[in-house]
Parts: sequence; C-alpha cells; structure tokens
Amino acid sequence: MSQPRVTAWSATAPSASSSATFPGSDGNATLTISTIVRTGDQFSGHGAVHAIATDPDTLATSAVVALLLAAVPPIASDDDRAAARAAVTEIEARARAASATLHDPNRWPLARAQVGGEEFTLRRHTLPESVTGFADLGAEVITVAAPSLPDPLILTRRTAHGPNLV
Repeated sequence: MSQPRVTAWSATAPSASSSATFPGSDGNATLTISTIVRTGDQFSGHGAVHAIATDPDTLATSAVVALLLAAVPPIASDDDRAAARAAVTEIEARARAASATLHDPNRWPLARAQVGGEEFTLRRHTLPESVTGFADLGAEVITVAAPSLPDPLILTRRTAHGPNLV
C-alpha cells in the first residue's frame, strides 16, 4: 500500500463510534478504520455504570476480532448457523491469543500514526489474513486493518455528526 492520506473520523457522542473503509491505491486493497470515543465510567439513564473498554488488551482483541469477522460470510440459512458460531468461537480464541502477545515487540511492533499533524503510537499485528492494529488518540482510540500498513500512517481528523459523516 502506498502512503495513503486517510481521514480518521472522530465521533462526537459519548456512545458513538464510526467506521470507514477506504480503497487502496491499487484499487483492490482496503484500509478500514474504526474510531471509538472514550467515555470513562458514566451512569446510564437507568442508574447503571457503563463504559467502553479502551485498555490496550481489549483494543488488541477488538482489532483482531474486527479484522477476522469481516471474512465470515453472512448466514444464508439455518444450516449455516452452526458453522458461523464455530467460526466466531475460533476468531475469539485467535483474538485472545494475539492479545496475550501484546507486550512482545516482535508480535506487536510499534509504528507511527500521524493524526492532524500529531504523532501517536500505532501497535500493529500481522495475521495471515492481513495486518491490524490500534492507536490511542487521547479522546478516542482507533483500530485499523489493511493488507499492509504504512509507517507512518497519515490521518486527517474530521468530525462525524450523527449517522452521516460530515
């Protein structure tokens, strides 16, 4: 993948997240970015405490799950349901195994992500299917997936309003 300049969307509502997929420079490869707003612990309207987990281990697991789930075909019939469940169980196991190696710099090497001119650390992990990773941008975190990721990954921040990106 050549040096793409990609827009990273920043969701504005505490419970919002946004995802975008961009075509690669060769027209075939894609880069998928998911942005998750950090909320901290908050009380819901019903008085329950909730938050979005954005710790490195959870992000590593989420990045791998998102990458691998994208390859699972939709369930076309009830006959496919058991195979889909088995695939998801395997994906979750692979994601936990990958997350367990997060502190191994050979398995999760550090790269750079430039977002709005600021440099952040991007942790990358290579799987046979693709490359995935995540970065902590302060107010939000991102996960990325692509056949390859440039170093640095150059992103431009743009705000998302509601269901439509503006």
